[in-house]
Amino acid sequence: LHDALPIYDVEHLELSHIASYSNEKQARIFSLYDTKEALISACRIPSGTTTFLEVGGTRCGSIILSGNDLRKAETAVKIHPDSNISEVIMEGNIR
Repeated sequence: LHDALPIYDVEHLELSHIASYSNEKQARIFSLYDTKEALISACRIPSGTTTFLEVGGTRCGSIILSGNDLRKAETAVKIHPDSNISEVIMEGNIR
C-alpha cells in the first residue's frame, strides 16, 4: 500500500479535479501534514482505496473536502492522533 499524494507543511492549498486510477490498492489518496487552509474538491478515486484523506501534524487547520466522490474509499477521513484538529469540514461529497 502507498500514498498517491503526500503533502507537507503547506498553507493555502487547493486541489481540484484530480482523478486517481490504479490497479494497486491505495493506502491513502491524500496525506496532509502540518497543512492549513486546504480545499480538496471534485476528486475521484479508484476502487480499493483505504483512506481518501489522512491529516496529521501539530500545525493543521481549516481543511475542507467539497464535492468529492468518496464512494470507493473504505474511510473518507482519518485524523492522526498527533494532529491538533478534531475534524475536517465536509460539504457536498458523495458517499
